[in-house]
Amino acid sequence: MLRQLANAAGSLGDAIDFLKQRKLLASKVTCTHCQKDKTWTKDETKGDGFFWRCPTCRKKTSIRHGSFFSKSKLTLPTCVELLFCWAANVPVTHIRSYCGARVSVKTAIDFYNFLREVCSSQLLGEPILFGGPGVIVQIDESLFDHNSKYQRGRAPARIPQWVFGMYDTQMKQGYMTLVPSRNALTLLPIIEEHTLPGSIIHSDMWAAYRQVARLPTVVAHETVNHRRHFVDPTTGAHTQAIESYWARAKAKLKRMMGTTKEMLPSYLDEFMWKESSAWQKRKWTNR
Repeated sequence: MLRQLANAAGSLGDAIDFLKQRKLLASKVTCTHCQKDKTWTKDETKGDGFFWRCPTCRKKTSIRHGSFFSKSKLTLPTCVELLFCWAANVPVTHIRSYCGARVSVKTAIDFYNFLREVCSSQLLGEPILFGGPGVIVQIDESLFDHNSKYQRGRAPARIPQWVFGMYDTQMKQGYMTLVPSRNALTLLPIIEEHTLPGSIIHSDMWAAYRQVARLPTVVAHETVNHRRHFVDPTTGAHTQAIESYWARAKAKLKRMMGTTKEMLPSYLDEFMWKESSAWQKRKWTNR
């Protein structure tokens, strides 16, 4: 996908073909006045070099109409370049190395922010379910303390934020959500909401997990005492997959020199989406 994005950024024609193939630009537009299908018409002197035109009333519509790019003033090849940079995790501070002076850091930040909003919407619109008969789901909580750092003056007080996570060891996918508390009243409903019947839960011995086995979607709950073992020598229970998931998520924030508490949810959604089955051209499925 990254190579295709890079190639598509080379010219207007390549960018348009790439976007149409992936339905990021409409392949069909109906005239709201005549109810006729508009035709794709070339006009290299204006805008993107093409537009939709009704064969009856001759009314024109931008090829960006109703698309992700409808409100952007950037050229379509530049939009594809920015998509490539975002997909490749290029920091916004390095954006000019790829896009040149025509794209400012502020423009790149706005573009990246909008893409993160799309990730959040995608995750909200699809069921995120883990486990199932005999499938192990690891659960854990982690403290995120990555407030944005400033080069001048006194840094603001750091406000730690607890995040609860789940990791499906069969699907190799994770889930994270900010939580106001780590008590059972907060965590147990989240576990029940995101696990399929027949799931096996692995966790540490945090007190809030004591009632996990009683959840209707859970058939077994096994724990590991981290004060003694990384892996329980009797049951084999461990939380290494979810801990690795935490490490990858935090590494991105560390490279960014932190973020604000308000922006943290969108960065977590972006990380989840990129690591999710949607990013691998698969769907979250209710197995």
